[in-house]
Amino acid sequence: MKAKLLYLGMKYDYGDKTRGLSFEHRNFYHPLKSYCEKHNWNFVHFDFMEHGLNLGLDLMTQNLYELVQRERPAYLFAVLFDFNRDPRYEVFKQIASLGTTTVHWFCDDHWRFEKYSSVVATHFDIVCTTANDALPKYKNMGISHKVIKTQWACNHELYVPYDIPKDLDISFVGQPHGNRVEVLSTLLQKGLKLEVFGFGWENRSRIPFHQMVRLFSRSKINLNLSNSSTLIGQQIKGRNFEIPGTRSFQLSSNADNLTEYYDEGKEIIIFNSVDELAEKAKYYLNHEDERNEIANNGYRRTIAEHTWQHRFEKIFNYINSKQINTNMAGKSILNQNNYAGQTHAMQASEPLVSVIIPCYNQANFLPEAVESVVRQVYKKWECIIVNDGSTDNTSQVAESLIQKYTGNQIRLIQQANQGLSCARNSGIKAARGEYILPLDADDLIHPEMLQETVLLLASHPKIAIAYTDVKHFGGAERIVCAREYDFKQLCLQNHLSYCSLYRRKTWEAVGGYNSSMTWGYEDWDFWISCGEKGHYGKRIPEPLFLYRVKESSMYTQALEHHRELLAQIAINHPNIYNQESLSEAKQLLVQGDVDTVRTTPLVSVVVPTHNRPDTLKNTLESIASQTYKHVEAVVVNDAGADVSSVVDAFRDRLSVTYLTHDTNKGLAAARNTGIKHASGEYIAYLDDDDLFYRNHIETLVTCLETSDDKVAYTDAYRVCQEKEDGRYVVKQKDVPYSFDFDADLILAQNLFPVLCVMHKKSCLDEVGLFDESLTTHEDWDLWIRMSRKYHFAHMRKVTCEYTWRTDGSSMSSEKRADFLRTFKIVCESYRDYSKDKHHILQLQTALMKHLQKVSIIIPVFNKVEFTQKCLEAIVKNTPGELYEVIIIDNASTDGTRGFLKSLEGDVKIIINEKNLGFSRACNQGAQRASTDYLLFLNNDT
Repeated sequence: MKAKLLYLGMKYDYGDKTRGLSFEHRNFYHPLKSYCEKHNWNFVHFDFMEHGLNLGLDLMTQNLYELVQRERPAYLFAVLFDFNRDPRYEVFKQIASLGTTTVHWFCDDHWRFEKYSSVVATHFDIVCTTANDALPKYKNMGISHKVIKTQWACNHELYVPYDIPKDLDISFVGQPHGNRVEVLSTLLQKGLKLEVFGFGWENRSRIPFHQMVRLFSRSKINLNLSNSSTLIGQQIKGRNFEIPGTRSFQLSSNADNLTEYYDEGKEIIIFNSVDELAEKAKYYLNHEDERNEIANNGYRRTIAEHTWQHRFEKIFNYINSKQINTNMAGKSILNQNNYAGQTHAMQASEPLVSVIIPCYNQANFLPEAVESVVRQVYKKWECIIVNDGSTDNTSQVAESLIQKYTGNQIRLIQQANQGLSCARNSGIKAARGEYILPLDADDLIHPEMLQETVLLLASHPKIAIAYTDVKHFGGAERIVCAREYDFKQLCLQNHLSYCSLYRRKTWEAVGGYNSSMTWGYEDWDFWISCGEKGHYGKRIPEPLFLYRVKESSMYTQALEHHRELLAQIAINHPNIYNQESLSEAKQLLVQGDVDTVRTTPLVSVVVPTHNRPDTLKNTLESIASQTYKHVEAVVVNDAGADVSSVVDAFRDRLSVTYLTHDTNKGLAAARNTGIKHASGEYIAYLDDDDLFYRNHIETLVTCLETSDDKVAYTDAYRVCQEKEDGRYVVKQKDVPYSFDFDADLILAQNLFPVLCVMHKKSCLDEVGLFDESLTTHEDWDLWIRMSRKYHFAHMRKVTCEYTWRTDGSSMSSEKRADFLRTFKIVCESYRDYSKDKHHILQLQTALMKHLQKVSIIIPVFNKVEFTQKCLEAIVKNTPGELYEVIIIDNASTDGTRGFLKSLEGDVKIIINEKNLGFSRACNQGAQRASTDYLLFLNNDT
């Protein structure tokens, strides 16, 4: 019996024939019908809009239910959009009870989730969304298990290339939403020729569909603009796939994850501002060959990966695996048999996954590992347990698990103890799966691990390895975010967990796991072998692998032999590592001289940034210019202006990870995000307006690598700047912090700026991350927690500099007003440590008063009598501990200078030999101020 699909969607736009065929009809009706024909399914269409307009909602809903009763489709695929026009939603639960899987495609989750999707989604078995930001929202609703993340596509049967002259320079098809009018007007003002088509433009009617498709081929440049005023970070739309589907050149505003679907610069051109749009439009109008090459590349990518046939293939394969797991249990025997016949053709296309579990004396953990496999949403798997010569009861436990889960494909292989590499290889040799997943006996996988990783490999034929983030459990609880795949960095630092799904042909290509990796790191060595052969990986940013943290494990044993294992990896891959590294590796392995082998641990520099693209460039330059080269930068944009172009300019000199926050979360959160994505053994910090000197990282790494300390810091210049003629000019450099570490003193005050510090990343496992509730003093708070467990080594050497601007525009000075509040919070948080230390309590009190103190800044020029009266009024009316006075004499010619010399107490005097003006004098006073609050007075006040 053939499978059957019922499509629920409107034929004409809002049911009005005069408006023409609807977007849904062109993008779902025709592609779904073609998909059904390809798979030998029957196809049925129900136009809910036409029925609703003619019969009313209630009768239309009843007709829909009766149609399902008659046709008994395996699937109902709905594209609805309006509470007042859709069928009554209760009917979809009734339809599901008949054995039909109900699917809904939501078109606008980016902006209609709360008002529409969140209400409708609960009534369907499967939900399709194109919006990344909707995924956590569905998760919060508790229905993430039935959500498919998919994307728009091209109907390649309708959007076709036309071999016609390109008589239009630039065209845009769409309505005048958002700032589109402003953007297009700017292009006209810049002298670009532009044609606009679509409903809502003055003197422009809605363009017929067939003319629109030809228009794409007529245009040298097809503009694709978002609906928003920001131009970036918006929803990907069908147009992103339709334009390249006609072999036409697309110049598009940036959209959410658009570069996952097309290679920027090769298959599509993206802009992030109006100026960039105009610049790129002019360039490609004058470079026809490049323009045509990009259009051809985009067309090939679209036909290969982004047609509706590709989307539906993945959707229904996913649904099939989910149905086997969730729907079969609730159906009658008759429905199960019918269902099995309908889905038999699809099951044949699903790849088999072989989960390989080597086990050596871990029988106590084995049941949990196997159970985590049995609980997988994706059901087409086999599990092979390899008993690697265990001396405990591993064999008996494995046999009992096979008996317990008789409905699953679980097998046991017995062998003499040969080590982890050989055990994995033995299991894979016996495996029948197209995909392989290694799993150690003491670890677990999330129920969606196979589902998500299989979908990734199925949808990315050029990707060989699907890896995920990791959740630690047992001895420690935390999420470890993997970095995005980078083979160059992989050769220096592993960022793939051993438990990653890969293609069996990849294992065959590299010859399996290398048995020379006796003490461990066999997975790292294997991943390098894969990369050497061109088999690369892709990250899934979800913690689907659960790693058990124990005091002693294979990994902790591997760390004890870290240097030998690094040397063995170098020997195993002589084409990757340089001659110096190979010579050192051979020396170590042949002579056993561990101490002579130099290792270079990776350092991750966390760089939070917010609206400082110009200074960020200098900051990254200082990292890229380090004498110590084993460095990565993790740049976290805290919802500021896009700086991806600044970051990208350094990628050929520096390993950079670029992350963004959707909303401004503050400095602590930005640093935490960077830490979670850092791959380094060591962590350093640099704000986006500060600089490392060339020897900074080398100085700190040398200190930490040659001592038992895990935290070290240097000294830094404070660079005082003030604005002159629209730019900041350096006025003074000093070193306000150069304190040796004191575990008591740090309870009262911060001893060093954050950019001076480097520490082992593992320290944070013990003390936690930055406190995100603190808007200032978040670094001091972390140092206090670290100081309870670790000694800080102080290198008395200036290796960096931070910016201090009196106008508050620098990272260090912009939140001075918040210092008192957070100072009190930090002091109170660690009162237990300071309560019996009277000298620390006294210092805290003094510093608190200092934070409340005001600097009174008085520029003067002559009129000494006014100055004298002003000071007398201050002394008479204000307690002396609440202020300091700073007087700037602008080259007075009366008795002012003599009077100032006679003053005593907390008064600072600045003498200018010529009159620099009031503003300059105020800036001089602000620079000399030692408090967080400034009060400017005229001397006649």
